[in-house]
Amino acid sequence: MPFKVAEYSREEFIHERFSYRPGEHVTAVGPTGEGKTTMLMQLQQKVATPRHPGIFLAMKPKDETLEEWAPKLGFRETPSWPPPWWKQKLYNPNGWVLKPPITFNPDVDDRRQLWQFRAAMLHSYRKGNRAVIADELYGLDDLGLERVLIALWSRGRSMGCSLWGGVQKPSHVPLWAYNQAGHMFLAADPDMNNVKRFSEFGGVNPAIIKELVPNLPMHSMLYLRRRGRVAAIVHK
Repeated sequence: MPFKVAEYSREEFIHERFSYRPGEHVTAVGPTGEGKTTMLMQLQQKVATPRHPGIFLAMKPKDETLEEWAPKLGFRETPSWPPPWWKQKLYNPNGWVLKPPITFNPDVDDRRQLWQFRAAMLHSYRKGNRAVIADELYGLDDLGLERVLIALWSRGRSMGCSLWGGVQKPSHVPLWAYNQAGHMFLAADPDMNNVKRFSEFGGVNPAIIKELVPNLPMHSMLYLRRRGRVAAIVHK
């Protein structure tokens, strides 16, 4: 028998249905162009404040989605971490976009991103009550930050420090991205090996994931929430 779950427009879901507590991790999975980054930013629009800021780790030299959303969110850009104290006091923003300078020399850029992102993640873990946003989880893992990612997934919740991550395929990141997520968004994926790994998300019947994910419409996502064992389809 087909599973029936609630369906919402994205606007209704974000403003009326999405319930978030500091420290709850968020994972979005789907191919490029399915709206992972936009979804994360729209959710941040609801939860980011100066007292619970978002820290976006910007890996790409140019990211049109980020450039569109950062001003809407009230995020300020900084090339290094931590931001200068006078910027923090002057702007008191809802969050920061950490964007180290790019030289297009991977030997230089990778090393700089590694240390700057690591500093921001560990500082956020220590301070707590903030969200680290990484729409390129695979890129962070490839830089050598897997241990820091796992520290946030496994212990960040107790500090109110959450990790909001996006990735194209589940094989690109540790299982922690699924079995520690409080909220997960899955775009359409016909690969049953990927769907099987999505089932690592606890608290929701794996059969729901197996049936619904391969058949999702384009730009729609299956939303799973561990607290309350919620499943719903969110349309663009």
